[in-house]
Parts: sequence; structure tokens; C-alpha cells
Amino acid sequence: GAPRLRTLIHGDAAGDGACDLGVIIVDGGGHNKTSLNSLYTTLQDLAPDKDNITVAAWIITHPHCDHYHGFFPFMEKYGDEVTVEKFFFNFPEWDDLTHYPKLEADGKVYAKWSGEEFVTGGEILRRFRQQVEGMGVPVYTPHTGQTYRVGEAKLQILSSMDDTIHCSQNINATSLMFAMELLFHML
Repeated sequence: GAPRLRTLIHGDAAGDGACDLGVIIVDGGGHNKTSLNSLYTTLQDLAPDKDNITVAAWIITHPHCDHYHGFFPFMEKYGDEVTVEKFFFNFPEWDDLTHYPKLEADGKVYAKWSGEEFVTGGEILRRFRQQVEGMGVPVYTPHTGQTYRVGEAKLQILSSMDDTIHCSQNINATSLMFAMELLFHML
């Protein structure tokens, strides 16, 4: 299909004092090279300093391949040029994967991109956690009702996997739903 650019939320981090949000990436897309390059170009365009690209937060709503697999090739290609300050995701643990049998199909998509013969969906989740945690930045597992700060923005978690894990086998139902308040405006 056509390349999809993930959602970017941008506040003026250039220093005019209006707000301090920076850039927040919501989801990471799939393995589309055009989309990944477009994300990097957009981050360059938004950065006050093109040699110091910073993402204030990267939020992954749920673990479908078209929402988080793009993280791997993006960080492989641009990881030395982009700093991510915080990660937010609430993914199933190994013992929860039985609730979401279709996640295993994501392994086929990942294997096709990575050139590996076979990878399970659970293994991809493990690799994602390992890579994110290995970056040495704060990693948050949001739960319904929690509130976080990203710059001057307030991120309120409206729903998380905890609310639906035993109610549905549809991984879309586990999506993080959030509201963001910035300068008295809800985004």
C-alpha cells in the first residue's frame, strides 16, 4: 500500500516561549523505507538544530506490525542521529500472548522484512523491549488513569491493555488511548 507517516505532535521547541513540547511520535509504522525516510526528513524540518534531533516521547499504541515494526529499521538507520527521551507502551507479556493468537502472524511480516526464515510475534515483542530498554532512557508502561509529563504537556491515559486483555482477542482493543493537555487545550 501507500506509505503512511505516523502521527507527529509538535510544539514550538524553537524557543519563542509559547510552549515546550518538542516532537512526540505516535506509533512507528511498518517497514516502508519511504515512510521511514519521510519521518526522518520531517524530524529534521522540525528540529531547531538539525544536528541534534530530539524526540521528546515515542508512544506506541499497540503491538501490530504496522504500528511498531518501523521502529527497528528507523533506529537502525537513524539511531545515531536521533535522540529519543522517553518511550510509552503497554504490550502483552509472554504469558499474555495466548490472548492474542493473531500476533504470531506479525512474525511472518517481520521475517519477510528482516530476511530471517521465521520469527514468532512473541520474539519480536521481546526484541522491541530489549532494544528500547537498552537505549538507557525512561520507558513507561502506561495504565488507565495515570498522568505523565512530556515537556509542558500533560499526557492522561484514558485506556490501556489492562482494560481489555481478558475481554477480546483483538489486539486493536488494547490500544493506548490518551488525551494530551497543552496550554489549557486538549489535543
